[in-house]
Amino acid sequence: MITDIAGVIEQIRNTYLADERPWIVGYSGGKDSTAVLQMVYYMLKDLPPAKRHKTVHVVCNDTLVETPPIVEHMTKTLNAVAVRARKDELPIVTKKTIPPLKSRFFVKVIGRGYPAPTRVFRWCTDHMKIRPTNAYIKEQISQSGAVIIVIGTRRSESSQRARTIQHYQDLHGDGPLRPHGSLAGAYLYPPIQELELEDVWTYLLQVKPPWGKSNRDLWQLYGKAGGRDCPLVVDSTTQPCGSSRFGCWTCTVIRKDKSMEGLIDSGDDWMEPLLEYRDWLKEIREDKELRESKRRDGKKAPGPFTLLAREMMFRRLMEVEKEVDMELIPKEEKQEVQRLWELDGYDGPSVRTIEQQQKALVKIGIR
Repeated sequence: MITDIAGVIEQIRNTYLADERPWIVGYSGGKDSTAVLQMVYYMLKDLPPAKRHKTVHVVCNDTLVETPPIVEHMTKTLNAVAVRARKDELPIVTKKTIPPLKSRFFVKVIGRGYPAPTRVFRWCTDHMKIRPTNAYIKEQISQSGAVIIVIGTRRSESSQRARTIQHYQDLHGDGPLRPHGSLAGAYLYPPIQELELEDVWTYLLQVKPPWGKSNRDLWQLYGKAGGRDCPLVVDSTTQPCGSSRFGCWTCTVIRKDKSMEGLIDSGDDWMEPLLEYRDWLKEIREDKELRESKRRDGKKAPGPFTLLAREMMFRRLMEVEKEVDMELIPKEEKQEVQRLWELDGYDGPSVRTIEQQQKALVKIGIR
């Protein structure tokens, strides 16, 4: 059981040198995954070039509805790692995975009429997180035969994570690796699992990231948001985001988005329309008047949102998009929404027409 930073770094080095399996470092932009990424980077940099014998893939997942300051931080860091690794001649590859068009949040909700996710029907985790990331992992397994996924899971992060770690230790012993629950050829490696929160922050604030700047911005981001980060979700045993979190601004699984509220209260009040839209989606989710009386399989139960409800959601999203002055739903998703509406028999104004109507209303000051 390794409970100190020096011991963790030594174990990371020994585990890297032990075999030929490439590594996939899960990066989510949060403190734990940042600490792991930083340790792995310094380990590679300190190795003689001849011993940097296998590739390290730094992989993050962008659901395309991440809270804007979080995804901005994540993207900047990933780009900085890629640039610095080239200069340092390290075998690091960076990759951002995104959901395929059919699995994106607004395509599902506004296009297909899916109810916004709930704790019981948490379709977003599988469609938007697990599948896109696992597709990339499977590509690497097909090329190399096996991979090691390096994750920032810590025992003290939550009771659920502690139980999961203990379960795998009971099954597979105290070795650093454990088999992935569903991907043959993939092994999970949680190097900082025994570290405490204070250990992680002490390391991040005392040791500068090798790709430049400092981790003070990350510290300040946590201070403003008051939340914990969403891990890179690679299987169904990974604890998803909880009540105080970094993650999707559209998340309706949680009762209140304390992270968004914290960011808004700390000065990012431009995001208030995003929070209001999220709260509205949660509010209308169970409104039977806005849902079909049957599911798509014919079962008599609340089904997808009606076409009129979907049109209403799109209109309001266009309104929010203009209020915050940023693209929330890209062109290809709008086109897919239109296609799905037409498949369901929609004969109202096109998404393009609705978008132009909302632009005109905003231009003359009418919401």
